[in-house]
Amino acid sequence: MSEPRIVRTGFTPRRWQDEVLRAMKRFSILAVHRRGGKTCLACNLLIDAALKRRGLYAYVAPQLLQAKRTAWPYLCDYTRPIGVNVNNTVATITFPNGSKIALLSGDDPDTMRGLGLSGVVLDEFADHYSHTWSQIVRPALADAQGWALIIGTPRGTDAFASLYFRALTDPDWYAARYPHTATGVLPDDEIEQARKEMSEAQFALEFLVDFTASSEDTLISLPLARGAAERVLEPSSYSFAPKVLGVDVARFGDDCSVVLRRRGRKTFGYRILHGADLMQVAGLVAKEIDTWGPDAIFVDAGGVGGGVIDRLSQLNHDVLSIDFGGKAPHPRFQNMRAYMWWEMKDWLPRASIPNDETLLAQLTGVRYAYATGDGRIKLESKADLKKRGMPSPDIADALACTFAYSVGTRETHERNRKARYEYDPIADPEDSPPRVH
Repeated sequence: MSEPRIVRTGFTPRRWQDEVLRAMKRFSILAVHRRGGKTCLACNLLIDAALKRRGLYAYVAPQLLQAKRTAWPYLCDYTRPIGVNVNNTVATITFPNGSKIALLSGDDPDTMRGLGLSGVVLDEFADHYSHTWSQIVRPALADAQGWALIIGTPRGTDAFASLYFRALTDPDWYAARYPHTATGVLPDDEIEQARKEMSEAQFALEFLVDFTASSEDTLISLPLARGAAERVLEPSSYSFAPKVLGVDVARFGDDCSVVLRRRGRKTFGYRILHGADLMQVAGLVAKEIDTWGPDAIFVDAGGVGGGVIDRLSQLNHDVLSIDFGGKAPHPRFQNMRAYMWWEMKDWLPRASIPNDETLLAQLTGVRYAYATGDGRIKLESKADLKKRGMPSPDIADALACTFAYSVGTRETHERNRKARYEYDPIADPEDSPPRVH
């Protein structure tokens, strides 16, 4: 966007808003503290764009009622001097030049398919479905080469955080965060009152705009995961450890199958298969077994995973079936998945993982709670993750799978087997056959 200056609306940008308007690119993402003025800025940006260029513009909130409560008053007030046609029934504003601004709801994003948008604001991005931006809104901007502004306030590690951190390193994006100290909007006494009444983590999210401040129910914090992603290990710290292969098998929809390698404190990488059938997944796993020679292969047996296990067994591969919903080895945990993720969390402080934003988002996006009644630890389900806009943590589940059971190297197993076979402190080796335990 070239020189995006607000005109003819009566809107006077604050210092931080003017800074944003001067720095914005075609795609921009802003993390701003609560009550910082991001909605007012976004609405005036839409009005200014509609005045300058005829087209269809949209303000998209997770719920239409939310958009009517937050954005609609701004849009109506600032367009009143322009002479527009306001339709309150369908929540659209039509300009004299033919431009139109519409309020749209993200609760059924498929209704936006086929729209040609010249500009769009996505509010509270974390509450939108995970595919809304990439599969629906972004394609809608293609014909008119439209722009997008994504806004929100952090609520921990979620889809909003993931996109923000990706945008920081993408030259096509502008990304910025504005805590209360950078806007000067709220009085000091109001900030201090909020600080007293909120938890430290919640205050950091809402007013310090700190993505790294995990919400209290986040299992793996972003600093913990980023530390593992940035850690470099010497081969001597993991080369002696057993090789473990973790396999998470896709069940349906936009889930993917993942095959991941881990050796001790080092995660080497992973392979992803989108839309693959069971034979293709089994074929990839078999190839990994042949080329890498893992000491143990853990395969998610839930859903359609059993078919992959059966095929690998037919190929004479010894694999371990992992039931994520099965009984955990420790009574603290509601099921096997909660146990494996907790083991993975305890492993991360000394580990090295791929420095990959997708993996980081998956690791840090899952929440935990204590089950009602018995107080056992349980994890947020994949279905609940998707409801709040997070993708299925397929890569993270594949990594967690490698912590199902302790594993020894093949050399260790063979050495122990020989020792058990050859040593018998009672029998006379001259006249008695060796005992096997």
